[in-house]
Amino acid sequence: MKNVFMKEAIEEAKKAYNLDEVPVGAVVVKDGVIISRAHNMRETLKKPSAHAEIIAIDKAAEVIGSWNLSECDLYVTLEPCPMCAGALLQSRIRKIYFGAQEPKSGCFGSVADFREIQGFTHYPEIEGGILQEACQEIIQDYFKEKRQDTVQVKRVTTQEQLQQCLDIRKKVFVQEQHVDISIEVDQYDVIDSEEVKHVIAVYQGSAVGTLRYFKEGKRYKVGRVAVLSTHRGLDIGTKMLNYVEKQALNNGIEEIYLGAQCRSMKFYLRNGYEAYGDVYEEANIEHQYMKKSLKEKGL
Repeated sequence: MKNVFMKEAIEEAKKAYNLDEVPVGAVVVKDGVIISRAHNMRETLKKPSAHAEIIAIDKAAEVIGSWNLSECDLYVTLEPCPMCAGALLQSRIRKIYFGAQEPKSGCFGSVADFREIQGFTHYPEIEGGILQEACQEIIQDYFKEKRQDTVQVKRVTTQEQLQQCLDIRKKVFVQEQHVDISIEVDQYDVIDSEEVKHVIAVYQGSAVGTLRYFKEGKRYKVGRVAVLSTHRGLDIGTKMLNYVEKQALNNGIEEIYLGAQCRSMKFYLRNGYEAYGDVYEEANIEHQYMKKSLKEKGL
């Protein structure tokens, strides 16, 4: 029966997954019958306590008309965290079955064991590893998907990555903005240059943005900022600029400047840059110099 009840908890975890919640599910059993079901709803309810275990024991208490769950067992897909472990001890639940271990915050054997805390009047029996692989799989799938949905910004280190950056720039500057290819690609578009560093933004496994920057004394000069039209609106440009700022801070750089296309100035203003100098033309496109002081912001 342990596997049967854990499968029901896994079904609850799937509900959390579909809500874009961390997929943890739980059921409370009394006399061989499930009396409550729950899944993580912290994001949905905007409540820090809305973990599957907490909701499940609260529901169970309503069903039996008592906070004392000493005749009940809990099945949960993931080893309980400190908050949930404490609540479970207070509920006097008889036994806790969990599926996957939680190496970062599990409190029934992984990072701590709340049964070793002196002073409680009741300590539950614990059994872990029930349908462990299935419970681990749903958690791993969720966080793998989350990582894929995250924009990753990093320095270009391979020729393949550099070519991906050039392909993005050709689509944005050459095809969309009709910049001559002989102007767009120049002597700095190489992987082993000491003068320039290229940056790539990756989303769901595909290159979607790029820029490059030069060191000029105590300043960085940013250029060739490009994001594919299909991926604008994801703050990719901002994330790339933030990456350059972090590199600047790590290397004692006091200011970042760039030549912004006039049509894109609002974007740079939102990111803390200010315009200076006269408007100039490059590749038949009006530009304006813009800069951002890192010293003035106390960074």
